[in-house]
Amino acid sequence: DGKDNDGNGYKDCGDYSCSRSTDPEVAAYCLSKPEATFERCTDGIDKDENGYIDCADYSCRRASSDEVKAACQESIGNAVEANARCQDGIDNDLDGFVDCEDWDCSYNPLVTECEVKICE
Repeated sequence: DGKDNDGNGYKDCGDYSCSRSTDPEVAAYCLSKPEATFERCTDGIDKDENGYIDCADYSCRRASSDEVKAACQESIGNAVEANARCQDGIDNDLDGFVDCEDWDCSYNPLVTECEVKICE
């Protein structure tokens, strides 16, 4: 219903009382909502209504689909794939940062094409 019915700061399927419900109808509805497809993880809309949009949503960041992983991480894959994506001139993960300007290229030790920044 779009409301925080139990007053815990979360509404509808963003609330564990709904997303983990034992009621088959509620569970089925919430299973239809996750942001776990490329389209849902790149549309700028909080589809599952949990307060997180696209790659900021755990469902997108931890999706099993390689297409979704690629939408949320510039430097996905092995060293060869990561280096290729981090020097192709494309914002592959649609976060507004291209190649070595993207934190997941510049902080990924597999990427040799960028000056890797190591956290100290």
